[in-house]
Amino acid sequence: MKKGLLLKFLLLFIGLSLLLMPISNALGFDFIPDPDPPPADTQPPTVDITSHSNGAIISGEFTVKANANDNVAVTRVSFALGTINLGYDTDVQYEKSYDIMNADFSLQDGNYLLIAIAFDAAGNYAVDEVTVQVQNGQEFLALVVGGETEERFTRNAFGFYNTLIDHYSFEAENIYLLTTRTTIDGNTVPRDRATSSANVQWATNQLETADLNDQVIIYWTGHGGTDIISADGDLISASSFSSYLDDIDCGKMFIFLGPCHSGSFIDDLNDKQNRAIYTSCSTNQSGWGNGTHSFYPWLIYKGLDSDMDADDADTNNNNKVSLFELFNYCVDYINTLESQYNFTQDPQRWVGTEIGNDANAYIGDEIF
Repeated sequence: MKKGLLLKFLLLFIGLSLLLMPISNALGFDFIPDPDPPPADTQPPTVDITSHSNGAIISGEFTVKANANDNVAVTRVSFALGTINLGYDTDVQYEKSYDIMNADFSLQDGNYLLIAIAFDAAGNYAVDEVTVQVQNGQEFLALVVGGETEERFTRNAFGFYNTLIDHYSFEAENIYLLTTRTTIDGNTVPRDRATSSANVQWATNQLETADLNDQVIIYWTGHGGTDIISADGDLISASSFSSYLDDIDCGKMFIFLGPCHSGSFIDDLNDKQNRAIYTSCSTNQSGWGNGTHSFYPWLIYKGLDSDMDADDADTNNNNKVSLFELFNYCVDYINTLESQYNFTQDPQRWVGTEIGNDANAYIGDEIF
């Protein structure tokens, strides 16, 4: 009797326990406690660049390698050189190759950070970096022309010449300076030859020494008409000027034209995609100035020169003036001059696909 009663009581207790278990769990009282969750992984991985040390020289194609470890697992290692994303590797050798000379985003000579970043599955990361020196043997070359006898054209050409040398690492022997005057403002102008159509051809022939790693600048201040520029009275057609430049096989060419109607030259000069072309005005407009300066050619070097307006032109404050920033600086400044001098002038811009975004295109060694 007692055994039967005890058995009934035990079965009733088990049944009630099973019935009440979901309710008790809902109320937060667990009959069977859950296991504790695993602790969060807060430990970052480690990473070390093994292929390069501080001061290493990089030229042409190179491979960056790194060792990386983690308490759980490394998921990937990403690499960068300066502002260029070199990509990432998920294999344990963690390496990436890059060709500075032939890549879409080439680097000019100078010092850059080579960076490796290791990640784990929890989002932890670690960074290693070394400073390397890019040496491609890159040269910067230029043709600078003061096209006519007025003082302002020699003054502008001489000003641009000095800006390239003083601020952008151009060597004087790599700048071919053509002017009509030998002195300006009490200074001797170190021209190579007098301005003429024959000497323009001579200078562009000298620039044919450029190779695919080099940057070439063309700067012209003077008079012009639709599809015509004047070299101290010698008229050079847009098609002829284009043919002179077509023989210069360089990496990048940046062209700045200041004469009236200079926008008409774009259709002849845009036959190569490694060029960026900036003109003072459209096809049907004049390029204005005063007795001291031709405005647009003056603004080109004024916006590049740290002793003048480079800080104003550098709108993203990275101590470099991109060609896009320079163009916008010129446009804004011209707009302020239009009301003062009562004229209309719309600078023009064309950028080839090999240049890409000219917000990332710079003159010379970039830093002003």
